[in-house]
Amino acid sequence: MSTFSPVCSAGGKIEKLLLFCTCTASEQPETVWKHYAGLIAALGPEVQFYILIQLPNKYKNITLENPAPNVQLIPLEPATLRLGFPLTRWAQDVVHVFQRIDRNGTKSIRFLYDNTRIDSKTLRCLEDKLGHIELRPYSDKQISGGNIIITGENQECALIGADTLRWQLKGLTATQRKAERQAFESRLQHMLGVKHIYWMQHTAAAGSIDRKQALFHIDLFTTAAGTYNDRQLLLVGEIKPEYIFDNGNAEVSEIAAALDRTATWLAADSKHPHLRCKVVRVPLLVFDSHYQHYGYYNNGITEQTGEQRHLYLPDFLPDIVNEPQYTHIYHRVKAIQEQLASDFEKHHLGTIRFINGNFYALSRKMGSLRCMVKVIQRKAA
Repeated sequence: MSTFSPVCSAGGKIEKLLLFCTCTASEQPETVWKHYAGLIAALGPEVQFYILIQLPNKYKNITLENPAPNVQLIPLEPATLRLGFPLTRWAQDVVHVFQRIDRNGTKSIRFLYDNTRIDSKTLRCLEDKLGHIELRPYSDKQISGGNIIITGENQECALIGADTLRWQLKGLTATQRKAERQAFESRLQHMLGVKHIYWMQHTAAAGSIDRKQALFHIDLFTTAAGTYNDRQLLLVGEIKPEYIFDNGNAEVSEIAAALDRTATWLAADSKHPHLRCKVVRVPLLVFDSHYQHYGYYNNGITEQTGEQRHLYLPDFLPDIVNEPQYTHIYHRVKAIQEQLASDFEKHHLGTIRFINGNFYALSRKMGSLRCMVKVIQRKAA
């Protein structure tokens, strides 16, 4: 019997997507739903959406209706969620999806999930729609999907943020760290179904980012976007002066330098001999450095079939109808997005579709499009 393997990060058309929809008592469900509606419209009726929904008690009388036949809304009753398990909107962080196809073409699904952040009963609610799901819990909250990018030929490599390793080795002696690192890497290889682990940003540097990641999760500044001339195409964020919308600060300069080091490291085959990369820089917008409000264009999803590549990236245009004070930002962002799409077309890197989902507002919560979604199934590339 074939074994489970990670769902491909970019190869093949997306068939099924998992999302979690939740809002706080201070948010309006209609506003939150904008983050999802744009993605549903962009991917079209051939993609099946499975959306777990949890709303605050003040909205318990709201009736949710499916907006389209390909969208399955699955409201969660309060009793479904164990105390201490509020639903997160970042599906990418807490669920890792694996697929197995047997000789008859039957597909099976496995969810590796963080049981410190989501309950098995919540995921079981999907079985009426998806059939049996094999659930495998883990309890290490540092192993977050946003800090892991699975890529490489046959999805055999995992890029993992170095902060994950630092947290794991914290407080250990040098001798203990060596043994624990080897054991930790072996455990991750088994959990994630990969052969090779590479730690991103584990290099010395000046300032507050010394040996740390540029941002909270690596998928906020790096994305696997399929293959390009037998290499893995990786999009890495870049901060230029024209991408900074506030007065900036010293940390912004440090982040920009850290992003440059990341791009250089990824482009050097000797640093990761089983992962040959082509690195393309994309804008990382700095809206408000004091509140860590950034715009992450690499935090999207990709479909690649043969030489055709379609990239779905978050649209960071502010909602100037309701917030006209951001009109000046709107026009600058619009020009940046148009240039980015043009550059990708010009260099035959693929076509970009920006997802209109009020991501300017959502990115204040340190997340964006990829953070929201988990691809459950793709067609073979």
